Amino acid sequence: MQKKLFISWLCLIFLSTFFVGCKPQESPIVPIKKEIKSTKKVVKKTDFFEEQTPSETLPEEEPALKENHREVVVNVTAEGTPTANATVSLASRTASGNYLREKQTENSGTAKFSIPNSLQFFYVTAFNDDYAAVNVMKTGFSPTDLTPVVINLNLENEGVIITGILEDKPEKIKNFNARIEQSKTQYGYPKIFVISTNILDNKVKFPPIDSNLNRLRVCVEGENIPQCYSEEFNTTDGEDKEVNIEIPLNVTLKGIASLPDGSPVNDNFLAAISPMDKSKGMSAVIQKQVTPASDGTYEITGLSQGSFNIRFMHPNYNHFETDLILIPPETELNFSFEGLFKLRGKVINAFDRKPMEGVEIKQGFLRKSAITDEDGLFELEIQKCNDDFRGRIKVDEPGYGKIDRDVYNHEKFVLIVLEEAGNIVGKITTEDGTPVPRARLSISKFRESGHKNKRKVSGISRNYFNSYGCNADSEGNYEFLNVIAPAKYGFHFFGGDSGYSLPSSYSEDGFTAEVEPGETTECNLIVQRTPTLALKAQDDKGNPITKYSFTPKVKIKGGGGYSHYEINVSVSKDEWYYANSMACGDGFFSCTAKEKEGGLFSFFKSEKKGMLTAVTNDIPFFGGITNYITLIFSGNEPTLTGYVLKPDGSPAKRARVYAGRNINVNTDNSGYFEIYNQKTKKGDKMRVSVGTFGGNLSLETNLLSDSKNVELILQKPYQIKGKVFLENLDTPAKNFTVACFFFKNQSYSSTDGSFVLEIKRSWPKKETISISANSYLPEFADFDFTKGSVCDVGNIILKPGEPANIKGRIINQNGEPVRARAVLKYKKSGRSFFDFSDKEDGIYGFEGVPPGEATVSVTSKKQGSASHVFKIEEGDDLELPDLILK
Repeated sequence: MQKKLFISWLCLIFLSTFFVGCKPQESPIVPIKKEIKSTKKVVKKTDFFEEQTPSETLPEEEPALKENHREVVVNVTAEGTPTANATVSLASRTASGNYLREKQTENSGTAKFSIPNSLQFFYVTAFNDDYAAVNVMKTGFSPTDLTPVVINLNLENEGVIITGILEDKPEKIKNFNARIEQSKTQYGYPKIFVISTNILDNKVKFPPIDSNLNRLRVCVEGENIPQCYSEEFNTTDGEDKEVNIEIPLNVTLKGIASLPDGSPVNDNFLAAISPMDKSKGMSAVIQKQVTPASDGTYEITGLSQGSFNIRFMHPNYNHFETDLILIPPETELNFSFEGLFKLRGKVINAFDRKPMEGVEIKQGFLRKSAITDEDGLFELEIQKCNDDFRGRIKVDEPGYGKIDRDVYNHEKFVLIVLEEAGNIVGKITTEDGTPVPRARLSISKFRESGHKNKRKVSGISRNYFNSYGCNADSEGNYEFLNVIAPAKYGFHFFGGDSGYSLPSSYSEDGFTAEVEPGETTECNLIVQRTPTLALKAQDDKGNPITKYSFTPKVKIKGGGGYSHYEINVSVSKDEWYYANSMACGDGFFSCTAKEKEGGLFSFFKSEKKGMLTAVTNDIPFFGGITNYITLIFSGNEPTLTGYVLKPDGSPAKRARVYAGRNINVNTDNSGYFEIYNQKTKKGDKMRVSVGTFGGNLSLETNLLSDSKNVELILQKPYQIKGKVFLENLDTPAKNFTVACFFFKNQSYSSTDGSFVLEIKRSWPKKETISISANSYLPEFADFDFTKGSVCDVGNIILKPGEPANIKGRIINQNGEPVRARAVLKYKKSGRSFFDFSDKEDGIYGFEGVPPGEATVSVTSKKQGSASHVFKIEEGDDLELPDLILK
């Protein structure tokens, strides 16, 4: 999992480089004027770190290229001139931990590394005393292709120096490291700019970073301190900064770990501890290997106080997960792992429908496998991943198309149909025939292939929408082996910021390949240069704007559209800002933009009014060329202003305020906010919702547009309280689950069986929760918030027994599967469960339901309704008749 997180982070850096500098290709076209301000670029030269005390010396590389190693040559220039003595680091992740090498460039501006061929992902960072750090990510290397890699990095921006001040620092921090991160992007991971192991007294020294960044934090780690962060800051003012990092109190998490039969856990397991305080804006999962004692007692040190999601993982059991508040100096958590789920299934041949013996079915997460018997049957242990998903199973049988499919919790038996296979090979080149090396490709099978031999899979199996991926070699050659045939596949090229793309990705209008069983289809792909967007900003009087931010949206004709996160621009006077669109073809560009100086841009500068803004709509651009667009900013008055306060009257700092469509802002330190760009008339009603980061304080209300300095007082969440017992009031439940139809299952670990469940005020005021535990029948409790904000449901006593599992299928009158909402309702109590059927096969399912007389029903506005009355016995595993919509 740790490796996956790191790879995901690398992919984030790869995907986050939407905007890159480039040279203009043509003369400017007639500017399309729309509305958006700037200031001169502010930079400051500084002497880099008068004192440096490295906490760890990085190992030097041997000068000669090692066997089974790849050479990486990094050429560093500053404003186009080779620069000596620049610091270059190369970092990656291996099975044994972090891989980090650091060197100084020679007089030629070159630094050479010899890295293991096993590194398929790595990133390189360069900086010197006068210029900000520049980083680049490289991926997709094959262990057998040891072609040298050349990377050119140009240092351009005169950065700012960030110094972290550690408050209450211990005398020594073991294995200290610190990094500057940016708040997580739409992909869910933070972007890391620089890493430092330099500490002097209580100060962390960082290399210079860009002067146009915002929403940054310093993250500090060490063996004997909890992972901790600084407050958010930005570098848009171009000034050096000192930021404070408070090292929180240490908390030790301890308890007893048990197996499903009650015996103690004696072997190692992994703990993943994630902060629930979303105000940090970071993905900060702490992973620790836990070695329990012979009696199952365990202890995890070095944690901090606060609210966390705790997840314990063992390869032979289901994960245990709960939310917990860690209180110093020690917090106790006793828990028990659950046994693995046993998935049963059958493998048959698509040609004659006969069972296949000796086929291996693999489960990716556990690295477990099963072999089919003479009847094609198998039984495989599956680890539950979350409430709906159990993981993936894979089949790679020689001569047949590869199968890679998800397994969901309602599936107890799966039918796998192996189809014949073919191959797809080819080469990727540009339009002038130049090979594109090491490109990442994927193909996806179209659902309707149009082949006369198309077969329908009946029963409880699902149609496979297979995707395959591969990397091209150094000459641009690629191959997809043993793909399902007959079928038609569409290609997707992951070009990142390369400036190239395939036309009409995943579309039958783009590159496709039809493959027949036992045959190899050749398909050569020609990538096209993506259009470049050149932007220049000015105010309505023609004065240039050099600092602004904008959120772009790009629509390609015939190829769909996509949005991107906020981009910050800092250029010199009358300079164009160049950006690749990441997809080729003609299309339309739109954006919302705001100046960075002269108005309310910073969340902490509410005294500035009259921010200049711009909103554009569908500016046309054309593929393969540079498109020049002038954005004209204009001043405007805010539609709505006010203050957000907590229930105690204190300011709600950095609360998020949503108004109308796609408009949201953060409050500043005094709780103040302003809303712009709302197309309303004075006196129109505006729907406004407010929420806090990392908490359940919220408010929804209607306000009149043009209102000024309104006070919005946040409301506390509703609370459901109760206690859960097993069989009688003398036996509190230690581990149990609380669920409701409008939120996911929430697990509790409690010494006295008590629980407190917080729900948003926007959710239903009256409903029913269900409480369940292993080997006990679920019980229900009603809550009602019409007369108060706290509801005590009292004592809930669970009775022993095995709940039932139910599944069925929803189809129309033609026998085709339908995706719809199935509701299971008990006759006497009126309590209900619900599930959505799967789109491919129409299957729905209910797990852990109690016995009783019930009705399962479905209603579709377009296709009709159906219902079925039946009786549920304890421990049933029922497959109901099809619900046929009429």
